[in-house]
Amino acid sequence: MDIIELKDKFGKERSLIVDFKENYDINIPNIKIINEQNNKKRFVFNKTELSNERRIKEVPFPMVFSMVIMSILCVLLSLLAIPAVRDGILAPAINILMDPGKYSTLIIGM
Repeated sequence: MDIIELKDKFGKERSLIVDFKENYDINIPNIKIINEQNNKKRFVFNKTELSNERRIKEVPFPMVFSMVIMSILCVLLSLLAIPAVRDGILAPAINILMDPGKYSTLIIGM
């Protein structure tokens, strides 16, 4: 019996153990709680019933939104590696912040 046959025969379920900070009532479709001790719960689900696409779709909107914002920030901050962009954006800000006289003149206008 090779490894693929072993996985097909014995590897139909996946389990996940979560130790929550507080006790929560969890109700997720296609996932069973098989062990529960205080705030620690063991979940089991059939790997053929839950595909990767379905698990991705179940991510809440705020999490997707924050991932998109972080991706955009990563791309924008990587532009600072280009000398022309860095000299045009970052250097003036550094020069003003490093000289307190220039900074106060710029803010107060005197």
